[in-house]
Amino acid sequence: MTPTVLVPSLARIAREDPLSTKLLVATSFGEGSELLRARALLSGGWTTEAPAGWAAPGEGEPDAARRTHVEGVIDLAFREPDGRVIADYKTDVRTDPDFPAREAGYRAQVELYAACWELLVGESVKERVLFYTRGGIQEVW
Repeated sequence: MTPTVLVPSLARIAREDPLSTKLLVATSFGEGSELLRARALLSGGWTTEAPAGWAAPGEGEPDAARRTHVEGVIDLAFREPDGRVIADYKTDVRTDPDFPAREAGYRAQVELYAACWELLVGESVKERVLFYTRGGIQEVW
């Protein structure tokens, strides 16, 4: 089934299930987002804009004031039979010379979100996705 075939059925589901409307709106980011959105909707267990945060003592630092703090918002997380998928959406155009440094930071951000999810929720994260909304490019690992 192609993404263009999925769109009308997703619209019908949104009419019948108002909670699904939040997923449709939160993940309607340009060309190519339909398949990721469909996977989330069909999973039956998704969340959008989930706060992610945790504080850990620095290496050799028992003092709470010297903790490492991680805070962010997971754009999309959904459950599939073999684990969770964590997705982050970026509007970056990916063409300037500084992009590789930002991309490394984006990947680190998603890795931190996955680590937070596994630590705090106790579910393994099987897949990480960076979705670049301009151009519909996905990086999956």
